[in-house]
Amino acid sequence: NSEYNCSDWAKESIDRAFNTYLLNSEKEYEFKTNISRLDFCELIFNLVVQTPYFATWCEENLEEDETEFPSFIEKPFVDTDDEKVLFLHHIGIVNGKSDTLFCPNDFLKREEFAKIMCKTLELLDTEGAKVFYDVPAGSWYADFVRAASAAGIMTGTSDSKFGTGLTLSRQDLAVI
Repeated sequence: NSEYNCSDWAKESIDRAFNTYLLNSEKEYEFKTNISRLDFCELIFNLVVQTPYFATWCEENLEEDETEFPSFIEKPFVDTDDEKVLFLHHIGIVNGKSDTLFCPNDFLKREEFAKIMCKTLELLDTEGAKVFYDVPAGSWYADFVRAASAAGIMTGTSDSKFGTGLTLSRQDLAVI
C-alpha cells in the first residue's frame, strides 16, 4: 500500500516496514510528523520481538503459559507505565531522561536514535566512522553516533555535521 501521507522518497521504505511488521497495519500514521520517544519504542519493541534474543529471554524469564506483563520488571518512571518502554528499559535499550522521567511525548532526537539502534543491534565498532563537528568527544552519545555511522545506518545532515538535537520524522526512520 503506497497510499501513505509521506514523501515519495519514503514510500518504498514504509512499504517494507509494514511488510516486516515493524509498523502496525491497524494504525494510521502521519509519516511527515516527528516521532515521539514512546512511538519509537513501539517500533523498536516490534523489531526486538523478531530477534532470537527475545525468544531466548522469554524462555529464560517467563513461565510457559505466562501472558501477563512480568511483575519483576520495575516501573521506574512516573510519566509512563507503557509495557514496551518498561521492557526495553529492563533489557538496557532505552533510558529515561532522568531516573524517574521517560518523557514519552518528547520527540526523538537523532542522537537518541543512534544510541537506541546501537543498543538494539549491539553495534560497538567505531572503525571508519565519520567525525562530526557537532558531536563532542566524550558526550554520552559520541560513541553511539560513531558506531551508527560506521555501520552505515546513519549519516550526517552534511559531510561534517551530524545534526545533534534535531528530531526525526516517521518517514526519516523508515528510510534509515
